[in-house]
Amino acid sequence: HEWSPWLPSRGLIELCISMRAAAGATCVAMAIMVCLPTEAFRAAPARRRASLEMAVPRRDLVSRAIGGVSVLAGLTSLANPALAAGDIGDFSRLKKGIDGLNYLLDNWVKETTVCNPECNRSPDSVRFYLGRRSTEHPLYKIENLLNGKPLLGRVDPDAIEEFVAAVEAWNTAISQADQMAYTSMFGEYNPGGGKDEVEKYLELSRKEVISARDSLAKIIELADL
Repeated sequence: HEWSPWLPSRGLIELCISMRAAAGATCVAMAIMVCLPTEAFRAAPARRRASLEMAVPRRDLVSRAIGGVSVLAGLTSLANPALAAGDIGDFSRLKKGIDGLNYLLDNWVKETTVCNPECNRSPDSVRFYLGRRSTEHPLYKIENLLNGKPLLGRVDPDAIEEFVAAVEAWNTAISQADQMAYTSMFGEYNPGGGKDEVEKYLELSRKEVISARDSLAKIIELADL
């Protein structure tokens, strides 16, 4: 096939597509940015490579990477209709989401305690604020907005790598916060468990919520919202 300066190898693209939507889209973006100055340019004849480097500015390369993310996000949404939820153009969801996380952190004990009449910790409340318990929550399927072209188009091309890193940090923190909260829910019933285990995993979840909040704040800053 004729050499194409814009795409990583087919094998790498197929590997990215096999991932979950959020990770797969980011994978393609990173692959394009990494391959442009290295694998693709080295594969081109020296004379053609030199002319290409002069003709194509970094800003144009980044815009092509953004397009690649949007295409893959669309393909993965078609493959799994459940991923298509949420308006990727409604940026107010980000502000509402971070406001909710700040409220949760500022009122942690209150929001994670239920009295009826005996008081017990309620880790499932954390999962609600993460957008994992209601399809109406602003953070529900927020990965579609984070990987969508409307939001990416607001990011300065020179900050795109920092933006991608912030999205990856968000994905990791939100997943860990959810996992720790879920584990905490059953801490009292697992072998060797008890209220101490509930508190242990709830605290681990809190730390991940802080990381998620900070990553979301960086995303909002880089998107100039």
